[in-house]
Amino acid sequence: MRLAGWMGGRRVMGRTHVAYAFGLAVMVLPIAAIVFLPAWTLHYWQAWALLATVFGSYSVAIIASAVRREPAPLQPRKPEGPRVETPRVETPRIEPPASQRITMILASLGFVALLVVPGFDHRFGWSSVPPSISLAADLLVAAGLLITYQVRQEIVRHSYATDDEPPDRRMISTGPYAVVRHPTHAGTLLYQAAIPVALGSWWGLVVFAVITPLTLIRIFYEENLIRQIVSDYSDYTQQVKYRLLPHIW
Repeated sequence: MRLAGWMGGRRVMGRTHVAYAFGLAVMVLPIAAIVFLPAWTLHYWQAWALLATVFGSYSVAIIASAVRREPAPLQPRKPEGPRVETPRVETPRIEPPASQRITMILASLGFVALLVVPGFDHRFGWSSVPPSISLAADLLVAAGLLITYQVRQEIVRHSYATDDEPPDRRMISTGPYAVVRHPTHAGTLLYQAAIPVALGSWWGLVVFAVITPLTLIRIFYEENLIRQIVSDYSDYTQQVKYRLLPHIW
């Protein structure tokens, strides 16, 4: 029984790795198009370095997860007995308000601008970033991507269950969630801040400064929503006091 559960966990993690690999290819190709078209040249080593960073960081993370062979955590099985079909209770869906949808759309457009502005900057020579600083920014991009990947892995491990019942809606408090409440946003802001510099553009940081408040708005909205659907979120906020940066905010 334990072996079967372990194998089930391996299948879940395996599907996750395949999904990440497919998502990686889908993500890298549009990024390449968005960066190289405004630059109007393929002679843009900063862009090639950024693409290599994105592809390499996710590939390393996926391979490392496969090598560790971490099964999804086993859940205690209920005593065997007659199986009774019970109706599934659907959780009411909470639609985000129009203002939140607009914020998410603007954030998506802002991410595109993070790639477009440096491309034009490279084309017209608006600013110049020393190569050593661009390469250092690539490391920050990799760190931000790996943080978001680790958050996703933590969610997968906690959401896996051997039974058919959905897991209890309880706040995850391990892994990155033991450090800050919104590790996905923390990782996202890190690589967003580093992308323009990695692409050799100081002007791209203006775009980052504009879209950062949108992320903060999303955080406040998400916290209000989580309080409505997760019973122990208030206890979690007492345990993990910082939203994005430890000892700062």
